[in-house]
Amino acid sequence: MKTTTILLALALVLAYAGCAQAQCCRQSMQLTYTVGRGSCGDAGGRSGIGGICSIVICGDGKRKVGTYCGRRSCNIFGCNCGVLPKFDPLISGIRRTYKYRDTLVANCSSEWSSPAARLTWYINNKTAPQMQLQPQINEVIHNTEGFPLYASKLQLRLHIDDQRFIGKSEMLELRCVADILGVASLRRESWLRTTIMALRDSGVNQRRAENGACASARAATFAAWLLCLTSLLRWHCTLS
Repeated sequence: MKTTTILLALALVLAYAGCAQAQCCRQSMQLTYTVGRGSCGDAGGRSGIGGICSIVICGDGKRKVGTYCGRRSCNIFGCNCGVLPKFDPLISGIRRTYKYRDTLVANCSSEWSSPAARLTWYINNKTAPQMQLQPQINEVIHNTEGFPLYASKLQLRLHIDDQRFIGKSEMLELRCVADILGVASLRRESWLRTTIMALRDSGVNQRRAENGACASARAATFAAWLLCLTSLLRWHCTLS
């Protein structure tokens, strides 16, 4: 009898949970049942008048513990509702151009969420090797309700030593993806592009810059000489 009534109570709980998943966590239902042997606590309930047991089930199908069922509306996290990032991850530290033997340092930051976001770097749509990544940092704070929130950061350090960059420039696409519980609909991502200049192109640009500087210096010298000549002619005219 005891086993039968407990199983019946659990069946009612599961039936209610199936139709309550989309409802607010604060909504609840009180179920009553009896046990032939044992106590009401065997099924998680409390004893009432006349030996009738009762249990309060929250909107996510779980037994209510404490005064309230949950902190906010239900979502995929249940009554202990998670916090999702409002924005895409932030990429910082990337320059517009690099050259052979430079070190590219890029930071990816995901704003406060719970649970923590899992960050992944991609280079030209390929997962960045683990050796090029620093350990992910998850900073944690607690809000006024004691709920933990995490801000995640992941740094990419790419030493540009591939010999193909000696004679050929190439564009790199860097993408950072923030995953929450591996759920595709919750994924957020950001991307940036940068150019790796070949040594040959870098040398040409440097010579152009040097030639431009020399031309500017010559122009400035000529202007100064012309100004002196003009002043001298005016002085000569004044004496005449």
